[in-house]
Amino acid sequence: MKVRPKSGGTPARRKMIATMDMKGLSANTQDNYLRSVGALARFYDRPPQSLSAEEVGVWVSGRIDAGRCPRTTNADVSALRLFYVDAMDQPEKVKDLHCRRVPDRLPRSIPEADVCRLIDGIDDLRYRTATLVAYGCALRISEVVALQVDDVRSEDGLLHIAHGKGGHERMAFLPDTVLEALRRYWKNTEPHPESWLFYGAGPERPMTAESLRAAFNEKPRPSGARSRHHVPLSASRGRHSSLRTWGADQRGPGLSRAQVTRGDAGLRPGHGCHVPHTRPSGQRAGSCLLSERPREARRGGHLPPRRARIP
Repeated sequence: MKVRPKSGGTPARRKMIATMDMKGLSANTQDNYLRSVGALARFYDRPPQSLSAEEVGVWVSGRIDAGRCPRTTNADVSALRLFYVDAMDQPEKVKDLHCRRVPDRLPRSIPEADVCRLIDGIDDLRYRTATLVAYGCALRISEVVALQVDDVRSEDGLLHIAHGKGGHERMAFLPDTVLEALRRYWKNTEPHPESWLFYGAGPERPMTAESLRAAFNEKPRPSGARSRHHVPLSASRGRHSSLRTWGADQRGPGLSRAQVTRGDAGLRPGHGCHVPHTRPSGQRAGSCLLSERPREARRGGHLPPRRARIP
């Protein structure tokens, strides 16, 4: 990933970077915001803080007229609001800017047989198991490579996601088939994972998102391995397909189990399950993963109640 220099540039750029750092924005978000403000400055060939409100509005309208999708132009508006309101103290220049409505779209599903063929086509056991966890538990690639051994709560049928999107902590449902695959991976991997569940060059270093994505993409797709809308397959589309499948299979009154466990049910941070950050005394690393306790004894497969402590 390209590293953004912390120093250099104009005083306005440095002030914008300092503002974004204080707000705790991720590196990718900061890069996107700097790119948007930089595009505005290049369009007029003038410093953005010297532009008028009308000029800023004309630039945004031009992006919309050029066919930019709502998510892109909304990101531009957010970047301009941060620059003019928080960094430059010129709120009048963006007071007439508004975000566009993003149309709701259903995720496009992938046939289960195609997913099985894709996963089975990955030769390396680590990458094959990591891809299976990503699909079976509906995780992002960044969440899979950040998993640690203690994050596997086999007795509860849950995965602890310590750093999800936006830095939010959550719990993900762990199906029996994925748990059994993790046990096979554990037994057939030498050396055993100590800290990182899926390690890279050595047990002390995690697998990288780039290497996992490359392992998914390097194999030729089986014949007909496209979604039902003829969209090429990707790791991200596999996750969305898994979420859609869960929504159909696990939906109960109101919200599905998948929505609750993956944090997509509109719950505010801190309103999910309470997750202890240390394992019980005397329990060695990896013992939760190797537990052979029958699934029927795991609270009947139900999720713990809100704020319930998970042993």
